[in-house]
Amino acid sequence: MPVPGKIDQGNTLDEQIAADEHRQKIEKEITKLEKQARAEKQPKKKFELAQQIKKLKDELR
Repeated sequence: MPVPGKIDQGNTLDEQIAADEHRQKIEKEITKLEKQARAEKQPKKKFELAQQIKKLKDELR
């Protein structure tokens, strides 16, 4: 996992800024979906949210 503020080898500063912004956007979406999943009553919908969360977390790796 890259350290915030650290430029990965081979990336320009602009590329790293774009990658960091993308990562932050995904993390924000994960947080939103986790909150939704906790509040959801229907098991099927809760499962779908969990699948979306898992997909986004895998994308971060």
